[in-house]
Amino acid sequence: MGRGKVELKRIENTTNRQVSFSKRRDGLFKKAIELSILCDAEIALLVFSSSGKTYQFSSHDMDTTIRRYRNEKGVQIMNNHGLRNIEVRKNEMDEMKKTIDTLETKHKHLAGEDLSTLGMKELKQLERQLRIAVDLAPFIGAHREMASLSRLSKKALTSAFSSHRHLLTRALATEAVVKVTESSSPPPSLNITESPDRVKWDYRGQRQIIPLGQWLPKIAVDAYVAPNVVLAGQVNVLDGSSVWNGAVLRGDLNKITVGFCSNVQEKCVVHAAWSSPTGLPAETMIERFVTVGAYCLLRSCTIEPECIIGQHSILMEGSLVETHSILEAGSVLPPGRRIPSGELWAGNPARFVRKLTHEETLEIPKLAVAINDLSKEYFNEYLPYSTVYLEVEKMMKSHGISI
Repeated sequence: MGRGKVELKRIENTTNRQVSFSKRRDGLFKKAIELSILCDAEIALLVFSSSGKTYQFSSHDMDTTIRRYRNEKGVQIMNNHGLRNIEVRKNEMDEMKKTIDTLETKHKHLAGEDLSTLGMKELKQLERQLRIAVDLAPFIGAHREMASLSRLSKKALTSAFSSHRHLLTRALATEAVVKVTESSSPPPSLNITESPDRVKWDYRGQRQIIPLGQWLPKIAVDAYVAPNVVLAGQVNVLDGSSVWNGAVLRGDLNKITVGFCSNVQEKCVVHAAWSSPTGLPAETMIERFVTVGAYCLLRSCTIEPECIIGQHSILMEGSLVETHSILEAGSVLPPGRRIPSGELWAGNPARFVRKLTHEETLEIPKLAVAINDLSKEYFNEYLPYSTVYLEVEKMMKSHGISI
């Protein structure tokens, strides 16, 4: 019996649509690579997902291939500088629209509206954010009160100085004359005692957040970032994630994203290049429930949800770790290498070891959740306003407020 006609239509289920897109996209890129190698063809492939992500492959230079296509079709070639400016403006407008929509949705949720669309995880996250905001409300109010008092005192001093300026000038001149006349006698010894309320400042600390141009690292409210971590440029640390001591996330050339409930452990270095040699996105994407072990180096790679990267591992440009996968400690994933879903890889260069069992795949998100719970204990030890809490405690004591 012959096979009946298959009707092509949009997949309604979001999860099935995403899985089908990932598999068919990989197959399409694989066929493009085979065609370019076997037939010595010049191929440029661009794929735009429904979420706005761009996937591309080019056997030669992408710009050269597009320019050749436009010459063949007689399409007017726009100035590269103007075209890039237009594309940058469009991307900025799209990102601003998405940010505005997200902020409006969060504002509605915080106001108690449209809560029926949220799941259990989103409700717990909203409850955690509200609890943190309630706990910090007294400190924020005290900080604002201190700022208003300092502004008023500064204004009063300025007005007093302007009204009695001539008296101060005369007093200073008289004091100078007295000092000149008494210069022959030895100066009296001064006993300077240090105030017990003086704050011991330490200027040797490094900066945790380093903005570069218009790019400022973004940290979620309930994300834990250790004090000696360095975040620079286009870095986005999402809800429930954690970045541990000594890690460096350099988003100076491209974006770096740490997804929900993921963790980047001690002494890791995460970087992103301008472009990827494989044609894949050059940004570094760490999606949800991912555990990155200590002393890892990640550069322009993509790690899909629920994966484990062992400590001292290296992931090079364009490498891809698909969901429910594990990379053993000390492994090196070369540029453009892909670890398929549900597999265990190890070695230098990394190679396939075996398939993961169902029990092992279930333990991957549990490890990320356990580290997230541990980060909450560290998170409670640090206040977000550095040493301002000392002044807040002093003011609360002066007003008779119990701490």
